[in-house]
Amino acid sequence: MRFFHGDSPSREFESGQQKGGHYYCSGCGAHADRVYDLAYSFHCTTVSLDDCQKIVLKGPIGKRNSLLQKPKPFTALQKPELELELAGRGIYDGKTKKEMQKLLEEDLHGVSRVPALLFSSPQSSLESLNLGSYEVLPCEPMHDIAHHIENLLTELPVHIEDEGCKKKLLEAASLTTGRKETKRAVDFCCSLITTSLYVQGTASPRVQSLLDTMVDMQDILYNDDKKRSPRLILRYHNSSWYHHILCRAIVGFDLQKMTVRKFYGTYFHDLTAHAPLQLRIISGRSSNAEEEERTFNTVKSITNTTSNYRPAHIISNIFIRLQAEEKLGRSENCVEKQQSQVSRLAHSLPLQRNTKIPKTFIKKHPSSWQAHLERISDFLIPGEGVWWSQDDDFVEFFYACGEAEY
Repeated sequence: MRFFHGDSPSREFESGQQKGGHYYCSGCGAHADRVYDLAYSFHCTTVSLDDCQKIVLKGPIGKRNSLLQKPKPFTALQKPELELELAGRGIYDGKTKKEMQKLLEEDLHGVSRVPALLFSSPQSSLESLNLGSYEVLPCEPMHDIAHHIENLLTELPVHIEDEGCKKKLLEAASLTTGRKETKRAVDFCCSLITTSLYVQGTASPRVQSLLDTMVDMQDILYNDDKKRSPRLILRYHNSSWYHHILCRAIVGFDLQKMTVRKFYGTYFHDLTAHAPLQLRIISGRSSNAEEEERTFNTVKSITNTTSNYRPAHIISNIFIRLQAEEKLGRSENCVEKQQSQVSRLAHSLPLQRNTKIPKTFIKKHPSSWQAHLERISDFLIPGEGVWWSQDDDFVEFFYACGEAEY
């Protein structure tokens, strides 16, 4: 398969999804007010490029405006047009224009036009354009991890009653990222590991588990494809579910530093709902947009130091100097250096243990637990090296590779 990967605005543009609004997820079109409900998110069907095309062309008005190459074929429709479009979709409810507009939005689930590569020929089949095996990845780990860590470390201290633990959390964040003007993804990764180490022995078991599960998720998503295995995929499924439930238990919905939508928004949704399934077909590192991000920084530096800021000069100057730096060996690849920095820091963490989920959480969130078990049911096969057990307090997952327990 071939994949398009990028941050949220890029994915929205490529797939034809609206930007923002109630249906901002280009992967499944989940409603923004329900993404924190795992049972709902897990049962949302992944939307392919072929699905997006069919959704747009299903009604007569959407088809007509798409053929006219209107960038927003469902915007500013009159009442007669809304009636025709809804009738073409088999919807005959709604009397006022506002009601019909809401019904159309619910049926579209955020799809605003055909995918970008079909814009000039909306009715062409994906196979005829050599796009039959092309899809847009629903999760880009680098941005999703970095921004969720930023949100977590910003909001978490407010919800901790122990003053000693709260002080340590604030100190760790200040020492690692507080004094940096430009914060990179690797800075947030290091900040999370440092914070997890710094509060050990002071933080409550729940808070420590919240940080440790995020460290675990980060570590798995930054592994290369050679280390991706069924064992790690299952571990990510379990860690992400447990992390989600811990966020709801500790942070909750009475947020002080940000809105509920920002904390439980696209980054949180991508890491818990989409990343586990995406990890089954492609590693997290392969889907990161790190090289593109570094090129942006280089381009910005070249423009600031060597350009006269005239549009006719900027582009040619950038390409010439990028090629020159590459030939002269100055464009050093620092991916391995950054990964080495994170790895050395992670070596000071305690050894990973089996995932143990308290039964109190399972009993409090039975529908989410049921949805989670449905997603990992193919792993829980006797004799396949992965099994689980339970006692009065915990459900424990064992991860085995050959004869050795993980």
